[in-house]
Amino acid sequence: MTSLRALVAGLGAAVTVAGAALAAAPAAQAAQTTDCGQLPPPTSTRTEVATYRGGALDLPYDNEADGQRVGTYTPNGSPAQTWTVWRYCDGTSAISHGYDKVLEAGGINDLALPQLGSATRDGLNSPWGGVAPAQKWRLIDGGNGWRMAKNAVTGQCLKSNGVGYLNSMAACDQNDAGQWWRLG
Repeated sequence: MTSLRALVAGLGAAVTVAGAALAAAPAAQAAQTTDCGQLPPPTSTRTEVATYRGGALDLPYDNEADGQRVGTYTPNGSPAQTWTVWRYCDGTSAISHGYDKVLEAGGINDLALPQLGSATRDGLNSPWGGVAPAQKWRLIDGGNGWRMAKNAVTGQCLKSNGVGYLNSMAACDQNDAGQWWRLG
């Protein structure tokens, strides 16, 4: 009888411990989703970023100076049109040129102008995107690989003003062909 009581007591303790562990699991999962948890580095894709209007996102003369405006030019596969899209666990992305320059919604002077800004390789490789808030974009899926790039700070979308012109930021409009991009 003593063995039976010891067995029942042991089973009761095991059930209590298991129940506590199961109850704690959702809280641990919730903590991981708010701080992104211990995830691997973000996925990235090197690509030409094409616009629905027929051009490609282009860094004029491949000039990587901070504040350099970006434009749309005839697709030619040059380094000036090679970008990397980094996807982060918080649902944002960064669009980089090389490993230390990132597309951002303006700088100190004018958030309405898309331009190049500095970032670090460690920041780009961080699962939660260790780049400046104006360098984060929400990619809105439009189907068939087309997306709108909405800036996380301004709430405006990247807009091509046509081949041969500098790009701008504008209120997001799904009917504006200049706001649809094929991003990696």
